[in-house]
Amino acid sequence: QQKGLQLTRVTPGGEDVPAGNQVVFQFNRPVVPVGRMERDASEIPVDITPALKCHWRWMNTSALACQLDDESRLTKATKYMVTMRPGIQAEDGTTISEAHSHTFITQRPHVRYASFREWLTPGTPVVRLSFDQPVTKSSVETRIAYTYPTSETDETLLVEYLKVEKDPYDENDPHLTPVTKEEARRYWLVTPQKELPLDTRVEMKVIPGLVSALGKERGVEQRMIDYHMTYPEFEFVGFSCVDNDGLEILFTDESDQEIGKCNPLGWANLEFSAPVLTSQIKQHLRFTPDLAGGRDDYDPWASREDDTYLDRDHYQQGNFRISLPENLKADRKYTIKTATADLQDEFGRKLKAPIN
Repeated sequence: QQKGLQLTRVTPGGEDVPAGNQVVFQFNRPVVPVGRMERDASEIPVDITPALKCHWRWMNTSALACQLDDESRLTKATKYMVTMRPGIQAEDGTTISEAHSHTFITQRPHVRYASFREWLTPGTPVVRLSFDQPVTKSSVETRIAYTYPTSETDETLLVEYLKVEKDPYDENDPHLTPVTKEEARRYWLVTPQKELPLDTRVEMKVIPGLVSALGKERGVEQRMIDYHMTYPEFEFVGFSCVDNDGLEILFTDESDQEIGKCNPLGWANLEFSAPVLTSQIKQHLRFTPDLAGGRDDYDPWASREDDTYLDRDHYQQGNFRISLPENLKADRKYTIKTATADLQDEFGRKLKAPIN
């Protein structure tokens, strides 16, 4: 004796499922013979909300599918309710004993990735956010923010919300939300509404509530998206090199001049707290004895081009180095000076005092 007809599984199921082009109903035993597998909607006692343009077909003798064209596939950020009523009969005339209800939620909006764009100021990063589906500007403004501690000893987090703008390189037309007609995009440029504190690790976080233009279900994501280390105040840190044993030496205003001697065949760097263009060094900094070796017809910095750091992310504390274009002479005492404090970093901040 055959078992009664039962609906054992409906797929997809669960939450954040891919927005595919199929809903499948699996029965516990064969229902139809091999042959005419397509069915008219009037033959199928199934209700789906929101409604789908199903092409009904038996995939095999025990699995019935609602097949969807590419233009009418499942919609993201949508909760679907599926009900199968008694009515489908097996060859022996049996049908399911009662109605079966099933729900699933397609992929809700989330951040795919963050890509760094540029620094506007030492504490103002510009980041391009990519989403898996178009999300509204207002929800990005209220559901994504920078957080940072009030101090090294106080772990209380302060929050700085974002200014959200269209990415000028995004040539796609915006989506509009069905009811409010609010603009929604997959890519947004974001900056903090005011400059973040200097020399601080800041984290960009998302909390639940992103609004999609495709469906009513809001995002549930809660995590850190990205982080940066903002730049400190601008200063000349010192001069670094390696000694004959390969050990690094850093000469500063406070260091003892007898801490070691530089290997003239090793590397040597000027060190700053923030990025500086080589043209600033060439214009303002003077070495004695000079790096040209006394020649008036030779500029040791001529082959060096400016290389900006403003389009690079900054993740950790550390000095910015500019290597010397020439080796130092052996057994010489060098001095480094600027006539004024006009040497500036890439943000236009000048030194607080001349280098001497």
